[in-house]
Amino acid sequence: MLYAPGRYNLNYDISAILLNVIIMIFFLTKKKVRDRRVKLFMSLEFILCVAAAGELGTALIRNGTIVCSSATKTVVTIIAHYSHNSVGFLILLYMLEILGRLRTMRKAQLFLISVPQMILTVFMFVPGLRHTIFYYDADGNYFHGPMRDWLYYTIVIIYLIIGIIVLMRHKRTLVRKDLYYSLFVAIGFVASMITEQIGRYLRACVFLQSLCMLAVYVTIENDDETFDYETGLLSRYSLWKEARFLFDNKRTSYMISVRLQDDNYYDVMLGPDITRGVKRQMTDWMARLMNERVRVFYTGRGTFAIELFNSTKDEAMSVAEKIRQRYEYSWLYKNTPAYYAVQVVVGCIPDVIKTQDQLITFVDNGFDVSLPADQVLFADELMKSEVRKADVERALHRALDNQSFKVYYQPIYDTEEGKIRSCEALVRMIDDELGFVSPEEFIKVAEQTGLVSQIGEIVFEKVCRYLHDVKPQQYGLGFVEVNLSTVQCMDTNLPDRFTEIMQKYGVTADQIDLEITESAVVNDENTMIHVLNRLTDMGFSFALDDFGTGNANYSYIIKYPFRLIKIDKSFLWGSEKNAENATILRNMVNLISELDRLAVVEGVETVEQKEKMIANGVRYLQGYYYSKPVPEDDFTKYISDFNANTSEEGA
Repeated sequence: MLYAPGRYNLNYDISAILLNVIIMIFFLTKKKVRDRRVKLFMSLEFILCVAAAGELGTALIRNGTIVCSSATKTVVTIIAHYSHNSVGFLILLYMLEILGRLRTMRKAQLFLISVPQMILTVFMFVPGLRHTIFYYDADGNYFHGPMRDWLYYTIVIIYLIIGIIVLMRHKRTLVRKDLYYSLFVAIGFVASMITEQIGRYLRACVFLQSLCMLAVYVTIENDDETFDYETGLLSRYSLWKEARFLFDNKRTSYMISVRLQDDNYYDVMLGPDITRGVKRQMTDWMARLMNERVRVFYTGRGTFAIELFNSTKDEAMSVAEKIRQRYEYSWLYKNTPAYYAVQVVVGCIPDVIKTQDQLITFVDNGFDVSLPADQVLFADELMKSEVRKADVERALHRALDNQSFKVYYQPIYDTEEGKIRSCEALVRMIDDELGFVSPEEFIKVAEQTGLVSQIGEIVFEKVCRYLHDVKPQQYGLGFVEVNLSTVQCMDTNLPDRFTEIMQKYGVTADQIDLEITESAVVNDENTMIHVLNRLTDMGFSFALDDFGTGNANYSYIIKYPFRLIKIDKSFLWGSEKNAENATILRNMVNLISELDRLAVVEGVETVEQKEKMIANGVRYLQGYYYSKPVPEDDFTKYISDFNANTSEEGA
């Protein structure tokens, strides 16, 4: 069939080229890790760009704008057709990679799904068969061959149908939003082919497919979720999704946890510029470990996670030993050597690490000073620490049964009013058998064992009882900060239970500020936002704790309903080391203020620190300068005396 080239609308091809070039530029400037998923996405973008350019070239040739030889016409047309027709195959590979199926497929399976593409390749590049797809007559006129539509649409539809079937069959592997986005893209590609049939002269097919890839870039390939902003490695959220895939599909894998000693300490001692430079060196070195069987994640707080898929224990231990040996030498940045103590721990899924939660816990454990830092540790070797964890877990159950948790309160100073206007409620546990157990220890065990929600509700109720019985408002207290765990943030029934407790004690939501750490801003973001919005509607306000130490950035301040932003104490202490750290802290405070939020600086221990923060315009201060956490009776007396004395001084 001969087509009238003058009727072609070239604007869609031009737009498709520009759109794909822009996406590739943005994608390449943000992505640092070049794993197979990234390569497949870039391949799709490149192929679409080539397809659009090829179609534009063929149209210009056919309308006489470009005059060239018959051989050139053939080459340009081959490029246009083959690139366009290869999109379906690449889409299927991309879907399989998203699902984690590509790396598990046997060579025979990969060969089978490649057969249609190989058939297309043969017909396109073998001269004797090419005329069945297209040809030019003696006068240079272009004709579609009898097999063109059949080959193109049949093969592409086959690939898309396979992709949709695989998506639906393994939908539990994906979080819901990624499933919906993937189905949308697949349907979008089908729609683009329909436009090709009903509007041949529009040439809108590649443009519509490019729009689908733009949707993929904005949703599935979202940098804020898939990649860690600081390092460019795969993010904590990516690890969470990977864990879901591994356990849902019962896949065996080895995980290496690389734990740096006190990452914040190096920020303070070396300065943020040096630590950022060193961290980039570590990142680049870790990224070079990646291949089709190795994935590298950065989970925050100086912890890397390396997954080895389809590997043996010996292979995993070999990679782990290679990592350990590298940390025997310094990392040099701007002629400043940095020695990092590191613990390298290897765990097997599912033999040792048996659940998704255990995997997240495994990489979150952090540097353990009780364990050696000069040898590779296998997870089995850590069973001694598990004995202590079991003892702490039993103590937690005793405390829950006896309601023996204590709530201590640490005052928060209002620099504008010169009074103690708020405080943070902190849980404490003193067991009959173990004695005092630090919050750092028992909270971690509570999170691992699923008890943290019960503890959180006990603390909340004790705070409500304190507000009702003592009425610290009479001494000037405006509100109490109560910590929420990650699990609580994901509990859609939490608002109802909080309502019941507050009604029991006649407490209103404006008397309580709910405090969330950076690490809680993970997992199912939609569920978390839903819970926080319900709590907001009830009248609660929110604080973001330990800001600057984890994965959260300033976008979280805007996205979530935080009123208070608590800057981690390491920034205050670091500001006393050098002017650069002081500038960073000052800029953080200023930006928080410009975002219409209130800054709380933690770790204030001296009068000099207090005066400096007041001079920087910080609204709230918290630290041992005012008081360590104390029992409620001591806190009540403290705030009563402090605010009374302040009032007398003011009078």
